[in-house]
Amino acid sequence: EYNLVIGGETIKAAYEFHATPKLDRDAFLVAKIINWQDYDLLDATAGIFYEGTFTGKTRLAASQATDTLDISLGRDKSIMIERKKVKDFTTNQFMGSNRTVQRAWEISLRNNKKQPVTLIVFDQYPVSKEKEIEVELLENGGARVDKETGMLRWEVILEPGQVKKLNFKYSVKYPKERILSIE
Repeated sequence: EYNLVIGGETIKAAYEFHATPKLDRDAFLVAKIINWQDYDLLDATAGIFYEGTFTGKTRLAASQATDTLDISLGRDKSIMIERKKVKDFTTNQFMGSNRTVQRAWEISLRNNKKQPVTLIVFDQYPVSKEKEIEVELLENGGARVDKETGMLRWEVILEPGQVKKLNFKYSVKYPKERILSIE
């Protein structure tokens, strides 16, 4: 099997990192190409070179792009992410026939790069479709909140070497005879 480069194109892109610390501790670099229609891009497999090193392949899906073409460039280990439960705010209370559970989470971000980065962080709090289970977001930590899905979205600019902490808290009230896993 041989790879042959027929043509090459330098395309300007805006770069941002995406992270979902509940699922994965790594940040993923995404290139956002705004004027992608100006190039003759086809749906194909594309080789990814990051900081001069081949890092793998991605699928270029130009036919599914809207005004912006997003291309995943893979993991970047120089953005450190940790998500942990804050013990001081984790409580269980029984009141009458109900139980109330509170959870608080802290997400720590650290930029080990030599330049500032834009990091989009996603997390989620529980959402109930049942009337007897009540969920209340007590603190969103400055995130943009989608109440339908419970999705929290932060957009953070991290300077080189900077550490930033994001926090959110929620409570869940439900009948004490129910067994729920709340995290």
